[in-house]
Amino acid sequence: MSEPSEEKEINTKFKVKVSDLVDLVETYRNRKFDEDLKVLKGDYGGVEGIAEKLFSDVKNGLTPNDIEERDLVFGSNAKDPPKRSSFCKLMLQALDDLMLKVLIVAALISLIISMIFEGDHREIAWVEGAAILVAVFVVSFVTAYNDYTKEAQFIKLNAYNDAQNNVHVMREGKRELINFDDLKVGDVVEVEVGMAIPTDAILIRGTGVTTDESAMTGESIELKKETLEMCEQRLEEKVEEEKFSKANHERSNHDLPSPILVSGTQIQTGEGWFLVIVVGKHSCLGKIMAKLSTKIEQTPLQIKLEEIATDIGKLGMIAAAITVLVLFIRFFVEQGIEGFDWKSDVGSYLQSWFGYIIIGVTIVVVAVPEGLPLAVMISLAYSVRKMLADKNFVKRLAA
Repeated sequence: MSEPSEEKEINTKFKVKVSDLVDLVETYRNRKFDEDLKVLKGDYGGVEGIAEKLFSDVKNGLTPNDIEERDLVFGSNAKDPPKRSSFCKLMLQALDDLMLKVLIVAALISLIISMIFEGDHREIAWVEGAAILVAVFVVSFVTAYNDYTKEAQFIKLNAYNDAQNNVHVMREGKRELINFDDLKVGDVVEVEVGMAIPTDAILIRGTGVTTDESAMTGESIELKKETLEMCEQRLEEKVEEEKFSKANHERSNHDLPSPILVSGTQIQTGEGWFLVIVVGKHSCLGKIMAKLSTKIEQTPLQIKLEEIATDIGKLGMIAAAITVLVLFIRFFVEQGIEGFDWKSDVGSYLQSWFGYIIIGVTIVVVAVPEGLPLAVMISLAYSVRKMLADKNFVKRLAA
């Protein structure tokens, strides 16, 4: 969402700051009883006062000739375009898998040892290690390609969904249909049942309006929303009721309705119009969206495959260690019986020891199933294609 410039650097006609409007919304969110009503009436002179400071009109809305200045001072409600992951980044993410890392290490060790110590068939000694590396490349490429394709489809899908988010507004006394991204501070927007409130706003006229703020507060109850005049009337009734009641009344934040509408919440019932006061990254929804983490978590399948790779690696290492240990014990037992000749036979001893180590490395390499990740990724790619045919979009292959 685009950011407004620093307020102190702007010579503007508007008589209210972004920070003041944000504080008004926060006063409602932290209300104990009627604090938001006092601020709205006392500091701003009611809804008409705020509309006047915003150079808007509660009946006719704003005029389009100062749209750019509104964006400059108060910010825009348009979302920043999603950042597209590069193919190389997706390849690196695909390689960030324990089993693939084990395979790469095993392949490199196999290549080095076979090329250095292989005597009879050195010209083809590299084949086994290279084959493992090719399998790793195929797995990572298939995963990255599918994730890249799905990400592009999700971007198109989100763009289509965003294009359907439209509301009716009053501008210069005319009712117009505009997108959420085009809403400006000072716009007068029509309340519709079921609509997601796109900005922080104030109800200026309405009948039977209730909202569901569970997305913001976790409270599942429907909250009544009324105009400031009606809220003040409810306050007077509440005060009179407390005067004639002998019981001790504990005031709560929901005892009185409020005209403040919070972005990210939903209209449950009613009809009317509201005045937009905070948009973009300064709104309640914008603040939450800015804090959302995009960290990719491991899926259950990835966790299971990592456990399998770890177990196989441990078993391979244990088997290799036992085998090498047995070979060394046998060597020293047999040579102990025959007698050691360290001066003339030390070269053959070293060659035998290197042979034992190569056998251990070979056991580790063979123990890791290089075909398992490839088989899993191919099956996942096939499943994603089948789901796509049924209009089920899966963004990440591993999911």
